[in-house]
Amino acid sequence: MKIIFIGSPTSEEFYMGISKQIDFNNLINRSLTKIYGFAKKEKIKNIVFNNLSDKNKSLAKFLLKKNFVRLESLATTMLEIKARSMEEYFEGLSKNMRKDLKRKLRRSAELATLKTEIRENVDDIIDRIYELYLNNFNDSDVHFEILTRDFFKNICGNMPGVAKYFITYDNDKIVAFNLCLVQGNLFIDKFIGFDKEVALKYHLYFTTFCHNLEWCIKNDIRFYQPGTTDYYPKIRLGAELVPLYIFARSLNPILHTIVKLTARWIEPKNLDSTLRDIEELKRTKHLKQDLL
Repeated sequence: MKIIFIGSPTSEEFYMGISKQIDFNNLINRSLTKIYGFAKKEKIKNIVFNNLSDKNKSLAKFLLKKNFVRLESLATTMLEIKARSMEEYFEGLSKNMRKDLKRKLRRSAELATLKTEIRENVDDIIDRIYELYLNNFNDSDVHFEILTRDFFKNICGNMPGVAKYFITYDNDKIVAFNLCLVQGNLFIDKFIGFDKEVALKYHLYFTTFCHNLEWCIKNDIRFYQPGTTDYYPKIRLGAELVPLYIFARSLNPILHTIVKLTARWIEPKNLDSTLRDIEELKRTKHLKQDLL
């Protein structure tokens, strides 16, 4: 089934730039006309505006008037960095989480000599990066598209100064990577990959998170966005859920009716048990107590 996805393939949320001097509704209406024309030419029946947040209320309102259906997407997460040091960050965590995180970092330091290198050219290590990416992709319960080796090789050249690799070594062996996007006050931890043999033993998820967060603090980055899925550890580390929405329309009237009728049943919380548990904890006002 062909679908036009409108949004950013790299950021976690939908971004759109429109001059304040332009009539918003008129411009979006003309844009939709162009999109419908392209869809007809390419024989595409489905159009999706992907991952709109509460920042896109004007666009959301307009799309609903144009018979688009709103569906919940997988939420992303955001940590606002208020601490000016890692010690201050630790103090802001719950007592249980602070104790647990420090224990994990201490245990990792006892078992391995980890160091982090920041790179914007990974030609010489691309095979290892792609191997680690596939490790995480194959172990994940939630799959979207599978990215190519060339994507990881070329992204820094295509986004100079924005895309950065945080490479974690145990002595001379690469055991983890984080592909991150940095722009202004925002740090997006977009893709990760771990060595399966040592990931749990070295607590790589938590050690790499702390390495990245420390870099953000030192570089005056205010917002750390660790992304979708794995919600429990991210909330425990201080992140908040950011709801995202998909606005979809099928140019096939029958299929569009089916989408409208089934929208409430295909929400992420109905498909992801973790999100469902978090939703219940929020409803009963026990989220922080139960998770932390």
